[in-house]
Formats: sequence, C-alpha cells, structure tokens
Amino acid sequence: IYVQNYLLARLDNLGSGSTVRSSMATTAMLGLETALALPIALIFGPPHEPWIFWTLIAVVILWIFVLFLAWMLVHQWGPDFDQRLPEWLRRTRVLAEEFLAAGGELIKLKTAKLLLPVSVYMLIYVVDLYVIIRAVGIHDITFTDAMGIYALIVLVVVLVPIPTEIGLTEFAGLGALLAYGVPRTEAAVIMLSLRIMATGATILVSSLVLIVLRGELSRTVTPVSSQGGTEPSEIAKLT
Repeated sequence: IYVQNYLLARLDNLGSGSTVRSSMATTAMLGLETALALPIALIFGPPHEPWIFWTLIAVVILWIFVLFLAWMLVHQWGPDFDQRLPEWLRRTRVLAEEFLAAGGELIKLKTAKLLLPVSVYMLIYVVDLYVIIRAVGIHDITFTDAMGIYALIVLVVVLVPIPTEIGLTEFAGLGALLAYGVPRTEAAVIMLSLRIMATGATILVSSLVLIVLRGELSRTVTPVSSQGGTEPSEIAKLT
C-alpha cells in the first residue's frame, strides 16, 4: 500500500517532511475507505454471524485507542524523556510527531468531500464483484450482499496489520463468501477473477500514466544518471 511513498522517499530532492506527508495522505485514503466500508459491513454483513459485527466494533475501538496512545506518547510523555532516548528512537518520535501533525491538518471538511470519489471507485469494485458472482452461477447473492462482502474485504485489508501481498485480500474475500453460503470452489474462482480484473486494470492505468508522465520521470532521473555524483542540492535546482 505504501510502495508509492517509498518510491517518493528515494528521490534525493524530497526531504523527510515530504515523505511523512505523502505517507499520511495514503493513510488518509485508507481512513476514507474505512469510513465508508464500516457502516456498510455492519448493516449488510453476513447474516447469522453476530461475531463479525462485534469483532469489527472491537477492532475499530482498538485502533482508536492505539492512535490515542501514540498521540500521548508523542506529545505528552515523549518530550519529558527526549534527552534520555537513543538517537534512533528520538528520530522516530519526531517522525511520529510530524506524521500525526500532518494527519491533524487533514481533519477538515475539504477531506470529507473526498468521500464522494472514494465511494465511486469502491462502487465500481462492488459492481465488478457482483457481476463475477452472477457469472459463476451464484444467484442468491444480492447486490447489497456484494456490498457487504466487499466492505469486509476492505476492512480486513486496512485494519489487519498484515502485508496484503501474502493473499490477505483473497483470504478475506473467501471467508466472506463462505459466510454467505457460497461453495468453496466457486468462492475461490470469484476472488481469483476479481484479483485478475483489478490487477489488469491497475497495470493498464499505470502504463497510461507512465506514458503520459514519461517526461517528468526523465527529468527526475537524467541529472543523476548523466552527472554521476550530482549533489542533492544541484538536483533540486535542475528539477
């Protein structure tokens, strides 16, 4: 999820402050997805599975507590022990402070307006999922059920601190489909089809963006490749 932030951090003309703010922007996007997915999952979640409802509530409360605890450590308790902390831990505290400060700047009405485009792209995924479900011959899953399934997938991916590259999305979707009574084989086909469609769309869009912005990329790379030991300050001037 944070690959783009890592790539931005590798640019010599970007400081740690820019990297922290870009990471918070990515986190804010995940927060908007969670804000939309949570009520949908609670309302249209799997029937006869009350433990899912209460587990979601508990996980959200836990994350709120963790964020509160991080804020207290950074702003209230951390400064008192700042001089006694190792350099790397002091630097971590400073980065965490900048990260939380950037998040505070995003808590405004302008950010809430972004719920509309986020809801549109999430709706596209729900439609894709529903079409795939119907295509494999499952006709007792309604569109609202598909909304609940996709909402559960989003919440698991965002709230569970496990890398998604190990198949977290697919396992979450498989479990959600099984909870709705979809047979295991059909559920696996549905999730693999959704992954192929989503990955294909991502590759297509990314390729188009790279083609359109190839000039920007060349201007970023050329000073380093053509002059060898160019200093970061010189790169900033050239760009």
